[in-house]
Amino acid sequence: MEMMKVEIISKEIIKPSSPTLPHDLRNLKGSFLDQLAPTTYIPIILFYQPKSGHDFDQPKNRL
Repeated sequence: MEMMKVEIISKEIIKPSSPTLPHDLRNLKGSFLDQLAPTTYIPIILFYQPKSGHDFDQPKNRL
């Protein structure tokens, strides 16, 4: 099997448009079927075509 080389172009932390309040996180509950289903993790890598005219060699001019 041939190995694929992965190159990281950039990493960003995206700030949410509205704050997430701690009380919102405490109220999340799974449905009955979600609670019965076993936890399954599936690794996945998604590849997207670059936007046309985007120059990855130019640094970003923002904080």
